[in-house]
Order: sequence, then structure tokens, then C-alpha cells
Amino acid sequence: MRRCRNLLGVLVLLLPLGAGAAVPSGVEEATRWQPPLVQLEGQPLSVGLLLVHADDSLLAVTPPDLLNVSGLVARAIQDYFHAAGGQVQVVDYTELGFQLWNRPRTKAEQERDPRALELGPWPGVPLGVKTALVTVVKVVRWELVPAAPDGLAGEKALLALLMSTWTREGQPVQTELIEVHGATGEHLLWLRSKQAAVALYEELRAPHRRPSPEDASGMFLALLHEAVGLHYFLLLPHEVRERLELVGREDEPGVRAFREGRHADALKEWLARAEADPKDHAALYNAARVLALRGEDRRALRLLGRARTVEDLPLYREQWQRVHQRVARMREIGAGKARPEERARREQAERSPARCHTVEREAGRDPRWTYGLGVELEEALLAEYHPAECDQPGVRCAIDSYQVRWNNGIWSIRYLPGLNDLDAKPQYDGTRRRMWSYFYDHTHRYRYCAR
Repeated sequence: MRRCRNLLGVLVLLLPLGAGAAVPSGVEEATRWQPPLVQLEGQPLSVGLLLVHADDSLLAVTPPDLLNVSGLVARAIQDYFHAAGGQVQVVDYTELGFQLWNRPRTKAEQERDPRALELGPWPGVPLGVKTALVTVVKVVRWELVPAAPDGLAGEKALLALLMSTWTREGQPVQTELIEVHGATGEHLLWLRSKQAAVALYEELRAPHRRPSPEDASGMFLALLHEAVGLHYFLLLPHEVRERLELVGREDEPGVRAFREGRHADALKEWLARAEADPKDHAALYNAARVLALRGEDRRALRLLGRARTVEDLPLYREQWQRVHQRVARMREIGAGKARPEERARREQAERSPARCHTVEREAGRDPRWTYGLGVELEEALLAEYHPAECDQPGVRCAIDSYQVRWNNGIWSIRYLPGLNDLDAKPQYDGTRRRMWSYFYDHTHRYRYCAR
């Protein structure tokens, strides 16, 4: 569903459009339709909670009404998706006895970072789990302390959760350590996560946030709901109030149509202008803003990139960065069995194992991996990296499959060149690339075969 509602307000700035300049004709308040940035392929979205883990030392200082941490987390997840429309099934599987599958850690490792969770190979889910996605939660930290030494100025709270969500088949979706800080009676919260899209979440959530409760239990639940929302919000569509600056004269057909609520007519007008004059950066920019309102961020990013090649103005640059931030988060998560072409490729590669080799390498800082979408580029690189096998007359080497190790220590799914390895994050100029572009600055492994 896409929505572009009528203008909610207009602040008009009647200024001329000079040569080489971009002058807003007005600041419009409109509603932007944001489709899910992470989409599940093949089946409806559903979430199962496999495990909520909290150390005994943490439970020892927890108020009695919060001791059922597992039930509270399950309720928070259910409440979040119910408030978002109730279309997502949430199932509590915590009674099935699923256990953390992280490898045993030495005492020295625990002392260095007691919060870390290094995950090994996916162990599979218990029988009876039917949801498309499954989540494991570890409560890392919960503190409630006086905001001032005299104890009269309320209390400050901190909740830290390690949340890891996977497909039922074992494809990682998101693993992140989320910290939520708050103070009793205040609207403001502070969220932190290296992996989560905090800025995008705050854009959605901050306008609707209420003051934090005064009691410890209420504060815990409020922070818990924020952490859950931050972890899952990319899976759902949203409507976002946004201030929109158009560029052009007030009497231009496109500007007039937009202000009258005829957004489709305005878009048609600006696209026609851009086609007639590819250097009409104002038309490119305005068209991109309308496309973004409709949830077509990838098209909007391309037009903003074209506008910037004509005039790299601060207004264009700011909007390009905002749209790029959303596009960089777009992903399609596979669910269900492997596709027929993936199975065929795997079977073909396994027929001649003697001529195939698996290599694990550190970040190579070779920028050639980031160039374009051509799957043939690895032939020259493999000949350079592995001359004994690949730099021989009549021999052609190609990567059969590969993985990238993300910064949280978890390996990606197995990518197959040309099938499932298109990166959702584009280059700075809006062009696309393959996931092996991360070979530049990530540890990686690949299986290559000589034919």
C-alpha cells in the first residue's frame, strides 16, 4: 500500500530561482509512506520467541514483579506488533527448551567482555516451531539508580538486551546489542546500537514518546518496549510526517499541482521536464521527493544522484544522504527451501570437488571487488591470488560461493555469484554492487573452482 496524503501545512518562501541555484518555493508538510526496509520472501511475516536468558546475578537484584523476564519480553514483542496493526503472528516458544548455541567461553574471555555472545553454526529449531522468524534474547544489564546523590531528583535507568533474529532455516536477520537509557518523568530516551538503525527509528518514534513512568517496574517495561521496537521496526511499514522543500517558482505547473494535492500530476510534470532537459536539477530533485513520499526510495536516490551531478547543492546532498540511509538498510530475507537454481549450482559444484578449493582471507583492501556487477571480474583476481591453480593456459577459475564475516563475528549466508548476492546498499553514486564488495574491509571466505 502506498499513501501520499494532502498537505498538512505550507510555509511559503517566494524567492526567484537564479541560474545555478536551488531556492525552495516553500516548505510543505506531508506524509511519507515507508515500506518495510527488511522484507521476507516466500511467506507472511511471523515471529517466534525461542529463548529469553538472564543470569542469576541479574535476577537477584530484580524487583519481584519483574522476575518473569521471559513472559515480559514475550508480551512486549506481542504488544509491539499488535500496536502496529496486529497482522503479524507472534508465538512464545520459550517452553520448548531451546538453549543458547554460543561456544563455551573461557573465564578470561568473560572477564574481558561479559556481554559478548559468539554464535556458532545454527543448531536448528525445536520441532513444532512454525514461524518464519525466530528470536533469542539475552538480558545483559538492568540498572536503576538515583539521578542525583540526594535521591530527590528521580531515577535513571539502563536496560541492555542482546537480540538475535534468524529465519527458521538459519539465515541471520539481525543480531545487535541494544542499550536504552531513560530517566523517570522525562520524554527523552537515549538508544544505542552499533547494528540497529537508531536514527531511522527515532524519526518514527520520537514524536509519539510519552514521559517515562516514575516507578522501577514501569520504567523497565517502557525501556523494554523501546528496545523491542528498535529491533523489529525495519520489518514493518510506517507513515512518517516530513517537511518537504520544493524547488521552483510558485506558479510552475509542478509546484502548483503538488500544492493542490495532485502529486501524480506533479511527478509527471517534473519527470517530463527532466527528460526534456537532463540538466534540469530542480525537476530531478522535486520528482525524487515525490517518489520518496510514495515509498520508492531506490528511484528517488537515482534522481537525486543525477541532480547532484548537475549541481551538488547542500539541499540535494542532504536529501540524498537521508534516502541513501534508508536504501542502505533495504534487504530481502529468504525463507523456505533453497531455490532450484541454487540447488542446481550447488550440485554442479560438488561433482568435481578435487578441483575446488576453499579459502579464508582477512580484509584485502583491494578496491576492485567493489567495481560494478560483473561476475567475470573474479577470474582476473583469482589468477592473481592463486596463480598455481588459476593462472594456467586453458584454465578458468570462478568463485562458486562465498561468505562475509560481519563486525559482530557472525558469518553471512552463503552467497552465489549472480543469484543472491546483489547488495542492497548502493555505491555513493547510486550504482549497485555485489556482496563480495565487502571483501575490501571484512574477513571473508570463498570456494573457487578451476574448470
